[in-house]
Amino acid sequence: MKLNIVPLLILLLLPTVTVYSAEERAPKVALLSNQADMKTAQFIGQLFNQSNVEYTILPPDSFEDALRQYEVLILLGGPRAYDGMGNITSNYIPPKNATTLINEPRTFIVSIYEGNREIIVLAGHTRVETFEAVPYFFKDLIRVTKLWRWVGYPVDFDENSSAIYYVQEYFYNKEKGEFKKGKIRNVVTQVNGVVSVNGTDLYNVTTTDSYIYLGVNYTTFTELLLDDLGRPYSCEMKRFVEDRLNSTVNCLEYRRAQGYVFVAIRMEATNDRVYWKIENRRLRRTLIYPIGTRNIKADMVLRYLFKYPSWELQDEFDIRYINPTIPFGGLVMRIHNIIIDGDIITKEKMELVSFRGKG
Repeated sequence: MKLNIVPLLILLLLPTVTVYSAEERAPKVALLSNQADMKTAQFIGQLFNQSNVEYTILPPDSFEDALRQYEVLILLGGPRAYDGMGNITSNYIPPKNATTLINEPRTFIVSIYEGNREIIVLAGHTRVETFEAVPYFFKDLIRVTKLWRWVGYPVDFDENSSAIYYVQEYFYNKEKGEFKKGKIRNVVTQVNGVVSVNGTDLYNVTTTDSYIYLGVNYTTFTELLLDDLGRPYSCEMKRFVEDRLNSTVNCLEYRRAQGYVFVAIRMEATNDRVYWKIENRRLRRTLIYPIGTRNIKADMVLRYLFKYPSWELQDEFDIRYINPTIPFGGLVMRIHNIIIDGDIITKEKMELVSFRGKG
């Protein structure tokens, strides 16, 4: 079975992302669930309680009322969910992905619609995978929703955590049909201690992204203060040319695009389901990746975006391999691609070199 590529609009790289501008208050949230997924709804409610975010758990038949009364709706369950839930969620899951979710074991999907209301779908092949989609969403994809900065998930790092990545960029000359390697970058994310701000202890997380081009050193340095739920207090990105400051950006500011659906779908290898085919590529659903003397198991997550409700595909998408034990989001490998005249062209490949997790 082929998956139609649904691409990416927002650059998503570790904690160096651009994110939401500050708001006066947290949005009101409706959690819609049938009884089969009620344990998942209650678990999400506990996360909201920790963050003092107002929410209500509602049955599927309250969807129309929720659209009028709440700013963010979280829908639990796939297209075959009971009690009419599936009839609602299927409107916000790409049809091809809905088929994948039904047919493929050990699969979950996160779908985020941006319109006059924000509608988030967390759905799995079974209720087990629906529950597994929760930490994935709240630890990572929360950055592209109105809930970012308001609701978090216990961080996957401590004061000694770090992750080092090797990044290879590629260039494609469309006229010549040539595909060449570009510059090499090094990305280092680490915790540089804990600071106290207004009585709250915050992790000082920094990311250094550097490369040398024509003998000149270019560096982007990001400093992010996070609480123990991964919620940001401040974020500043500085760009240097050699040792000179070139620009400074407040990276807590983000303007989302209306009328798009962002999708992430995880597919884990099971029995004879080892590969997933995208156009002319066969991708391993689960990757065993060597890090020093260890072999790290990582599952494939496809991340992409398209226009709603036309389902018009955009021309960028990510292939990621994720392991939750890796700090700062679990990223083991990230392959960023574009589509040119129907061909998939890799623009960048980011690979984990070493890491230090909790403890």
